[in-house]
Amino acid sequence: METCFNHPDTAKVGTCKYCGKDFCSECLYLQGQLESLMCINCFGIYKKKYSSSIKRRYIYAIAGIVVSVLFCIFAILDFSAVSVMLLFLAVVSIVLNIVRISQMKKAMIVKPYTSAEFNSVD
Repeated sequence: METCFNHPDTAKVGTCKYCGKDFCSECLYLQGQLESLMCINCFGIYKKKYSSSIKRRYIYAIAGIVVSVLFCIFAILDFSAVSVMLLFLAVVSIVLNIVRISQMKKAMIVKPYTSAEFNSVD
């Protein structure tokens, strides 16, 4: 029987995607939108390493939304063939930046691993 890295008397239920060690359900977490298994130590490293990058990406996405809204305003005020194309591109940019923000939020979510999810993820 394979055992948990932190609890030698407990059977393992999964392996951390990042460090490759075996853990019990108390030590494992589901991370991000892909729900990959991760131990809390690796999540701490992941969060520390990528938190500044995530903040910068939030700023870029919000700036993209603001610029796109300004393009929409200018396109509506000056209604011509070029401005209609700019309006379309600005709306697409707004939608893509909103999707990007929601994906970044999901990537940083961590929730405890439960035995009910054991069959679906490993």
